[in-house]
Amino acid sequence: MPPPSSRRSVVGPPGKDGVVLPWFAPLRRTVGRWFLLALLGVLAPAAFGAPAERVVIVSLDGARPDALQRARVPVMRQLWESGAHSWTAHAVLPSVTLPNHASMVTGLLPAGHGITWNDYKPRRGTLSVPTIFSVAREAGLRVALFAGKTKFRHLVAKDTLTRFSIPGVSAREIGAAATAYYRRYRPQLLFVHFPDPDSAGHFWGWMSAAQMRALADCDAAVGRLTAAIRSAGDWERTLFLITSDHGGHGRGHGSARAVDQLIPWIAAGGAARPHTDLRVEISTCDTAATVLFALGLPLPSGCQGRPVVEALASPGDVHGVPKRSPALSQPESPGPIGGTMGSPSTRAGVVPKAFGTGPDGSGTGDCSGAAPGAARSKERVAQETGFVPRINR
Repeated sequence: MPPPSSRRSVVGPPGKDGVVLPWFAPLRRTVGRWFLLALLGVLAPAAFGAPAERVVIVSLDGARPDALQRARVPVMRQLWESGAHSWTAHAVLPSVTLPNHASMVTGLLPAGHGITWNDYKPRRGTLSVPTIFSVAREAGLRVALFAGKTKFRHLVAKDTLTRFSIPGVSAREIGAAATAYYRRYRPQLLFVHFPDPDSAGHFWGWMSAAQMRALADCDAAVGRLTAAIRSAGDWERTLFLITSDHGGHGRGHGSARAVDQLIPWIAAGGAARPHTDLRVEISTCDTAATVLFALGLPLPSGCQGRPVVEALASPGDVHGVPKRSPALSQPESPGPIGGTMGSPSTRAGVVPKAFGTGPDGSGTGDCSGAAPGAARSKERVAQETGFVPRINR
């Protein structure tokens, strides 16, 4: 019998001798599964050491699963073939950058973390709920975020990062800065955001040749970063995650359509389960839970994500992993970053109509709030994203 397509199935499979199990059997198994996860959250770090000493997350902004599989990305292809991967993970709604990255670092839906807009609005402040950054910093870990869009400042509350940088708008620039930082400081938690696929999609269209080149640029940057991790001797104790915030179609995104909502989810490194096709439902919220679980850190109360334990090496595979090392002693200044969340109305999780979704939820395929069928000019996209196209590439 083929494996179930979703762990949330409510239909009981046949038991021994072809006897159909009662309707509540899946519920019983689900409750048992969550109890086991809770028990592992308490006992696994103490019994085996945390599954990973370091976690690196690479977010390929706007990368559809089929785009990643079609592009020439030899480095990432080797990572998903040798590690664990899913092509059916899904973003939260609205399928746009800022709410999904907020869910990625909090484990909460937009109604829970309060970021329902998709532009940089300084007066709305920063996340006021726990994040993977704040939990890791409280544990004394070195934590860094390198991004390609100014609006990522909304994700960074005061004193939650050792380093926050927006070094450019391309994978080449951002990857170089993140790689140099890793070589010098070897952070325990590193988040790297590459805007290239999204920028190319808005200019030239999703699945265009330009977007394939953008993904190839990301692949080269991932290659340099993984080489630095291996050179430092950290690869076997690292969980290296690659995912996205949304897909897209035409020259936009933001709807509940599969092309907008499906995202890749890849786990590699020595802390990942090798050669595994993940046949479980994975949400953007699960990324935050997986990161904290892998580091042996507690999940914040109310976290809506769950650790994707199926993607992690089994305790028997990681029992020899040394316990997490303390943050390195080399000092650095994180710089002043702070603020508070905006008005109660924004915390209520009300999604504005500025994401291009119509009354039927189908979406216009544009994040700007323009009328249906209206495409943003390249000049407007450049103004909003900071992306300047490179000609003849």
